[in-house]
Amino acid sequence: MIRTSATPVIFHSGLHLVCDTLRAMEIKELLEELQKKLERLEELEDALEAFTSMASQAKLKKKYEQEHKPKRVVSPEARAAIGAAQKERWAKVRAQKEKPAA
Repeated sequence: MIRTSATPVIFHSGLHLVCDTLRAMEIKELLEELQKKLERLEELEDALEAFTSMASQAKLKKKYEQEHKPKRVVSPEARAAIGAAQKERWAKVRAQKEKPAA
């Protein structure tokens, strides 16, 4: 019989001792359950710390790689080709603007 009230129910004088024993067992069971939950929380805390540590290391690595990226160099020939293509595109835009006005 598991009771939830704080005061023992006494039907007669011999039952008082039984009720106190049951309360002690209930308290012991509760303490064991709380201890298990505490251990589980500690495990979760350790896992969270490990994850946080890994995440911060990954963030630092990414920042380092971004800061130390080799610069991308475009050859003069490629630069000239890009410039020529851009001039061609702008010429088409200007030509389209002049057509409706004419």
